[in-house]
Amino acid sequence: CFIEADFTLLKQALVQHCQQWQSKLTGLLNQNALKELNALLDYFQINSKTLLEAPKTLDELRHHLTLFDKCKADIPSLEDRIQPVEDQYAKLAEFDVQVGDDEEAMKKSLRPALETFKTTLVEADQILAKSKKIMKAELESNLGQFQKQAAEAQKVFKAAAPFDAEATANEKAFALIQNYRSEVERMRLTEQGMLPKIELFGMEASQYKEIDDMEKDLQLLTSIWTIKEEWDEQWNAMKTGKFRDLNVDEMDTMASTYQKRIQKMKEIKQWPIWTRAKQDIEDF
Repeated sequence: CFIEADFTLLKQALVQHCQQWQSKLTGLLNQNALKELNALLDYFQINSKTLLEAPKTLDELRHHLTLFDKCKADIPSLEDRIQPVEDQYAKLAEFDVQVGDDEEAMKKSLRPALETFKTTLVEADQILAKSKKIMKAELESNLGQFQKQAAEAQKVFKAAAPFDAEATANEKAFALIQNYRSEVERMRLTEQGMLPKIELFGMEASQYKEIDDMEKDLQLLTSIWTIKEEWDEQWNAMKTGKFRDLNVDEMDTMASTYQKRIQKMKEIKQWPIWTRAKQDIEDF
């Protein structure tokens, strides 16, 4: 007894199933190939647009230089990424997968786009070199102006800072010191702000002796005026106190302590304020 089975429907189902899987696989392959194709072309287009624009600020110049170095270093890997894309489209052709005309044109433009990008990097190098030359000259001019400003600020400081106690009250002296300290801090901020720009051009940062000297003098002025103010307060307290409450030994010890503090600052003995503070204590 023989049983005849008809597997036609099963064969059709299997064929249909295989075709569906083939379609899904080729669709995924096409999707991945197109994604990488778009990524490469976008890379060329976006970076070319940026690099062919002359930077207008130092921040833009820094960004363009970094981008240029990255793109230049990327060339070997970009070349390596193109071949797999071409292989994927070749595999699609083996399976008779037809891509759109636009997609086919994009694929054919990939290698020419890479060669064009290499030429773009040559042009970008020239643009950056020109921009660096212009901006470096501008920075050097700004540094020269800043040097003059620092010298002028020190000149005014030497003429108007409270080095003399005769016509300056304690409160006014400290106000002047604070004003000059704020000015020095502003100059230091300007100096710090220029350091990244100096580094960008490989220049050596200048040392502004005028600012250094002003900072040192301000610290010394603060110290000597603090001594004077403290002594004035002590002297006023003694003048207004009762005679029987005064302790001569304590007063002598106190005066000796102030004299020692004054003597430690002999480096500014040419300043009238030092002479005045020293004389006030000695007169006691």
